[in-house]
Amino acid sequence: MHRTAEAAPQILSREPPPRSSAGVVAAMLARWRGRRRPAPPPCPWPVYWAAGLLLLLLTGGILLALGRPLLPQATPRFWDGSLGSETNSQHFLDWYSLLHLVYGLIWAGILWLTSRHWPFGWLLVVALVAAAGWEVAENTPFMIARYGTSGADPSYGGDTLLNATGDMLCVVAGCWLGFRLGWKGALALGLAIEVALAFIIHDSLAIGAIMLLHPLEAVRAWRMAA
Repeated sequence: MHRTAEAAPQILSREPPPRSSAGVVAAMLARWRGRRRPAPPPCPWPVYWAAGLLLLLLTGGILLALGRPLLPQATPRFWDGSLGSETNSQHFLDWYSLLHLVYGLIWAGILWLTSRHWPFGWLLVVALVAAAGWEVAENTPFMIARYGTSGADPSYGGDTLLNATGDMLCVVAGCWLGFRLGWKGALALGLAIEVALAFIIHDSLAIGAIMLLHPLEAVRAWRMAA
């Protein structure tokens, strides 16, 4: 019994010292980066185009089910540069399409960190899936009402399918640009767009997110002055 009591402290002393939370996270990241992650097989570009077209059609069907119109009431235009009017988010492209371009740049960063070993065509398809998710989410009755009550975009009444298609293609274009420019170029472009939109339309991706999550009266008043 006496020998057993003496051996116990020796066993306990061999246990590794506890690691901090930062060390645990660093170890998990190192293990994740070193793991061989599967990737989808490369395909001819017509396969990627077909997958993209299928996603656009599926998203369009969901938006129609949500009651969104196919085209604006006025004559459809490729670009609508009006500010704070009912024609926002109705034509193919407008100032808010640039927000979707920034969203695509962000997804380029996410995919570069997580899946850059994938074929480039599949990365663009994933970006389109993310864009479709955004379009469906922001055209639900809850989000349309939230945009109005929070002051994020009081004039927003939902997208037409024409505008949603343009926005989704802008996300894909942003993702493509992000990979082509590299992280420094993508960061510079994203910041430039955010600053330019803040001056032109008193809005940006960051400002819109803030107003949706935690509306600020000062920002609301500043946006209404646009």
